[in-house]
Amino acid sequence: MKIEIITIPKEGETENGDAYFVRVADDGTTLAVIDGIGHGAEAHLASQTAVECLEECCGQDLVDAIKECHAALQSTRGAVIGIARIVDECIRFSGVGNITALKVGGGESHFTSMNGIVGRNLKVVKTFFYPYSVGDVIVMHSDGIEKLDITRYDLSHDLRDIGDAILSKHRVDDDSTILLAR
Repeated sequence: MKIEIITIPKEGETENGDAYFVRVADDGTTLAVIDGIGHGAEAHLASQTAVECLEECCGQDLVDAIKECHAALQSTRGAVIGIARIVDECIRFSGVGNITALKVGGGESHFTSMNGIVGRNLKVVKTFFYPYSVGDVIVMHSDGIEKLDITRYDLSHDLRDIGDAILSKHRVDDDSTILLAR
């Protein structure tokens, strides 16, 4: 699987409140996008705390991983998180908050996230299942990217070029992260 990630802090900030996590293992590939609440140093602390937690609990069930992150983020502003695990012909997805995640190929599937903030207001966490085929493109991004219609992009092109084009047209004044995988 080819994976490209572009992450940029809000203009004027030196620290990025967005983060990502990727782990490729024999039992599957795990992808996550994290957006610490707000921006700047405190948002950066929250997102990096979530990354450190995912490094420790990545092999767990996705719901359990998010609950572990919730406990770890209690002393921070909190974050929104989307985690996808690709195993064979299935994508498992658990998300809390406004991380956008979808799969394109054999149709377009938008992944479902639950309301809340990890570390602050976690009510219900669920894992949803989506079909996956080799060649499908997984897109995940933070709210630093808006009004993205992925059907306007030729997803057969280089993933980095696609990510750059998306950021140039859809980035808003916020920390911005896009993850593309094929």
